[in-house]
Amino acid sequence: WAVQQVLLIAALSCLAVLAGASAGVGRGCPPLPAACVLAALNTAPIAAAVAALHLTMSDNCPVAPGRPCDTPSILADVVGLTSARLARLDLGVCLLLAARGEAAVLHATGGHLGYSEAQPLHRAAGWWCAGQSALHSLAYFFFYLRAGGAASLWQACFPAPLPDGSLNRLGLVNFMGVVAIAV
Repeated sequence: WAVQQVLLIAALSCLAVLAGASAGVGRGCPPLPAACVLAALNTAPIAAAVAALHLTMSDNCPVAPGRPCDTPSILADVVGLTSARLARLDLGVCLLLAARGEAAVLHATGGHLGYSEAQPLHRAAGWWCAGQSALHSLAYFFFYLRAGGAASLWQACFPAPLPDGSLNRLGLVNFMGVVAIAV
């Protein structure tokens, strides 16, 4: 988790460069549309993860004993994990763009991206966050159903009691995601 946090902070630190590129600041470059920058930021990692699927091992397999994960299950796990990280990144971008006052990301564009210009980007990042969250939910719904069947889906997505009588914390957390995707 510590490595993931460092990588997430590093990616968010690159936001100033992306914002500057979208405004065309520096070296007389023509501005890139910010929507294209956000689209690339949200599609390239998933495409790279899917392309490198044969190099990836799933940490979640096997879900059910005696049932190994097949390629579609591993694909769903990789897409689910990548989309969760991208949703967190998009949420950070969304919140940074909504910042009032002396936000460093707004100053990195040389004054070309003020608060009023950042609002459409804020909305777009919010929609990307919602879309990545939905993709994450659907990918793991498919993963649990495919890798372990209906019993695995029930145990992973609902706070059903475990065989030893303890509370299923994974199911409790994932149930909040089920409620969120339903709403």
